[in-house]
Amino acid sequence: MTQAIGLTVFLLATLGLAQAQIGHPLTYRVASGAIIGMSIVIATTFLWLWRVRLTPLALGMAFSWAGGALVMVWWWKIADKTGTPTALDAAALLLAVATYTTGAILHFAVITRSFDLPRATPIVLPVVAYILSATVACIG
Repeated sequence: MTQAIGLTVFLLATLGLAQAQIGHPLTYRVASGAIIGMSIVIATTFLWLWRVRLTPLALGMAFSWAGGALVMVWWWKIADKTGTPTALDAAALLLAVATYTTGAILHFAVITRSFDLPRATPIVLPVVAYILSATVACIG
């Protein structure tokens, strides 16, 4: 738990720095896009696990993460049409994104052990998701 809280604090600080450098609207788009990407990977992995082991927990997790991704896609599209949330919402949003990213990293750690992937995988996947999201956000 200490590691997870430390990771959340680190991510919250990093997102805060990003917001200070690139502004609230772009930080929101980049963070949301990264969360969408990570959620899809986790949902797909749980769907595969459910298919292999037929565990209700795995199916529930697949739907949970897929639902999270869908909600984020919806909010992402709303931001395109109506603008991003106000600055007042920024702190709460960054806390939610930091918490969500922590959950993704914890899930990636379990996935990494299950597939005997390199130890850096849980950190590399979110970094790649944020970079891809930043690229898409800046292009579009």
